[in-house]
Amino acid sequence: MGADKLDVPYSIISGGKIIPGVNTYTWKSRRKEVFGGFEEIILNLDLYLDSSGSMPNPIDEISLPVLAGFVAAKKAHKKGAYISVTNFSGRSESQESTRDLNKVFEALVTYFGGGTTFPASELKSPQKKDPRQVLIITDTFLNNTHETAEAIKEIKNKNKGNNVSIYAISNITDVDELKSAGAEVIQDTTTKIFKKVIGKAHEVYKK
Repeated sequence: MGADKLDVPYSIISGGKIIPGVNTYTWKSRRKEVFGGFEEIILNLDLYLDSSGSMPNPIDEISLPVLAGFVAAKKAHKKGAYISVTNFSGRSESQESTRDLNKVFEALVTYFGGGTTFPASELKSPQKKDPRQVLIITDTFLNNTHETAEAIKEIKNKNKGNNVSIYAISNITDVDELKSAGAEVIQDTTTKIFKKVIGKAHEVYKK
C-alpha cells in the first residue's frame, strides 16, 4: 500500500518531526500542509568549496571535491532548487543563488590557494534563500572554527528547515563544537568524501 493511502503523513513514517499546525519536516526536505495535503518545499543548495593551497587546483588536475560539487549542483537543479556557490581560502568569492548551471560550474572551478578561513558572514547573509541544504567541503584546517560554529547555530535557529553538512578530508580538531552548533560532520578520505557528498545530494534531491 502506498504511503499516500495511509491515515498518517508519509513524513511521520520516514522519521520526520511534526510541528503541530505549522509544518512537517524530514531531514531531506520540508513540507507544509495545504488544504489537507502536503506540498513539498525544495531545499535550495548553498555550496561552500575550500580552495586553499592544500586542495587540488581543478585547472591543473582532477579535483574530486569540485566534481562532487558539479554532481550535487546538477541534482539540485533538476529538483528545482536555486544554487549558490562560495569558494573560500584566505579570502572568498560568492556566486549568488541562481538557476543558471553555467554560473554555478564557473564558480566551482575558482581556485585561490593560501590559508583556510570559512566565510561565516556569507553563510549568514540575508540574501541566502531559505530553507537550504548547506554543503561544506574542506580540508578541515579552519582557522575560525568558533566563528563558523556560531554562524551555523544562527542559520539553524533562523529557519528550522536549514540543514548543514560538513565534509572533511582530514580530522577536524574542534569537531564537537561544530556538531553542537547543529552541523552534520563527516570525516574521511578524499575518495570517500566524494561518494558521500554525491550520496547526500541524491538523498536530498531525489525525485
